[in-house]
Amino acid sequence: MRVAVVYGRIPSGHASAAQALESHLRARGCECVPVSAASDINPVLGPFLDKLYVCVLESCPWLWRAIYDRRAVSGAAGIFQSLYWRFCAPQVLGAIEKIEPDVIVCTHAAPLAVLALGKARGLVRPKLVACPTDYDVHSFWMSPKVDLYLAPSAFAAGRLAEAGIERARIVETGIPIDEVFATPLDKTQARRGLGLRAQGPVLLLSGGSRGLGGIAQAAEVLLKGCPRAQVAVLCGENKRLWSRLDAAAKSEPRLRAYLRADKNLVRRLMAAADALIGKAGGVTLAEASAAGVPVVFWGALPGQEERNARRWLGAGAAREARSAADLLRSISILISDRAEAAALIENAEALSRPAAGWAAADAVLGLGTLRARLAPPLASAAGECPSGAL
Repeated sequence: MRVAVVYGRIPSGHASAAQALESHLRARGCECVPVSAASDINPVLGPFLDKLYVCVLESCPWLWRAIYDRRAVSGAAGIFQSLYWRFCAPQVLGAIEKIEPDVIVCTHAAPLAVLALGKARGLVRPKLVACPTDYDVHSFWMSPKVDLYLAPSAFAAGRLAEAGIERARIVETGIPIDEVFATPLDKTQARRGLGLRAQGPVLLLSGGSRGLGGIAQAAEVLLKGCPRAQVAVLCGENKRLWSRLDAAAKSEPRLRAYLRADKNLVRRLMAAADALIGKAGGVTLAEASAAGVPVVFWGALPGQEERNARRWLGAGAAREARSAADLLRSISILISDRAEAAALIENAEALSRPAAGWAAADAVLGLGTLRARLAPPLASAAGECPSGAL
């Protein structure tokens, strides 16, 4: 079986989930071809949209929340879909045509919307699989033309069913993550390998691939409020954040800052840590759960991350801090009360399903192995997105 795995920018949670699913599919004997909807398909528009997204998150979080929920500015969502279809559909469909896959798996909602509409127009013949990477799903994911949904949670599966998606097309798998996060690692050895002290708490802060969520402020609070703690910060691709913290680390030996950490380093840091503090990205949460590190939410972004936080808090799988005092209180409890930390980890494992990659790969394989191609002509793909088509 040849599988085209379509995701957004690199690095991102969408890309990490796609790469994890690729590795599991290859282990099952599939041929996988990765496609980045940001860099491979449109290297100009992709980065622009990414910068616009970050700008909206930082400057107008209420606007992204409204767009995500499709309430106050639901018309803006339709405009976005129309623009994405007009400017990206030819590239998306052209890339798929060259690959000639049996199955297309999307871990990002935007290219999925294009492919679903292409399928409705008879331009896409391969089976189409949606793999959301958050614990809830929004309307961009939902289409009657998607052949299979890899639901990240029971709640998400229910939301899809409520939206009219047939239960037979929904498989509750969890979010695929790399096998490295499920590999047992000794805490003492992990700390020694990272040059961290064996004694005292180690606190890991993560701002996701973009280094967002006010983690510099959290690092300052923890260094002042937890004098015995060592603080490690994952800055993602945020060079400005890394430069600031790396400079501070020269006079504060308890602080470490990491730029562009790979999955193996992240896994070792999670093994060394007593708690993970940061945003509520779906893939990060799934990785933390598999690694067995309790989570404290700090600076969850509007939209998908707020929904993730609600799901995890409702399941007793994490704690939340909305102020410096809350953060210090939560960390104090997790360090002093091992039963509380163990309960969070146990509830998180039940929610996130560390073996999700294998379940997702097997569900994709269940679609069959007949080779299918796109129907010509592709030139018509640049037409307008009809109202309500997605």
